[in-house]
Amino acid sequence: MAAAKKAPVPEELQEQLVPYQGAQKEAIENHDTAKEVLASIKAMEIVDDASFKEAADILKQVKTWTKELEGKRDSVTKPLNAVLTVIRGWFKPTLDTLSQAEASLKHSIAGYELMARAKNEAAMKAMAEAAQAKDMPGVSLAVSGIVGTPKVAGLNVRKVLKWRVVDASQVPREYLSIDPSKVDAAVTAAKGTITPVPSIPGIEFYEDSVVSARS
Repeated sequence: MAAAKKAPVPEELQEQLVPYQGAQKEAIENHDTAKEVLASIKAMEIVDDASFKEAADILKQVKTWTKELEGKRDSVTKPLNAVLTVIRGWFKPTLDTLSQAEASLKHSIAGYELMARAKNEAAMKAMAEAAQAKDMPGVSLAVSGIVGTPKVAGLNVRKVLKWRVVDASQVPREYLSIDPSKVDAAVTAAKGTITPVPSIPGIEFYEDSVVSARS
């Protein structure tokens, strides 16, 4: 599968990135080397103690290299992120206030739409009943109760079906899901006890190997 092409840097950013061209050059050069290292690692086979030790040594070297590159990256990005945090802080109070204003308006508009819909449904029902009874004044009265909602350019109000849980014990099993954090908590709680493997119906516990390395 061909590698995805990176999007070109917008012209308005190119000038601002000039001070970081050294970091860009180093990042590109390291990537070429990293791809060569990855290719050699994928070709490795651990078949004995010697190849196991070699793989462990390479793993530590990769960890060290990763830390060095992360440090160089952070030396550039941390000051920029600090500036971004300050600038975002300037605008956050006003944007939060406007967000509340938008939410309040949407709530009021949706409330009016629901009210109008309920009144119109009641009016249509009354009109049908009056028509069936051949009560023409009743039909006219029912029609007069119909509420119109004005059309505003750029504003769209649509019906959306939502849901809420009213009785969790009645929800069918296929709509439920396992909470991984609770299972992991049970595993942690069982460590060091007489039964270090928790017993949870429907869940099988098995051992896996996790490799960690220090550079």
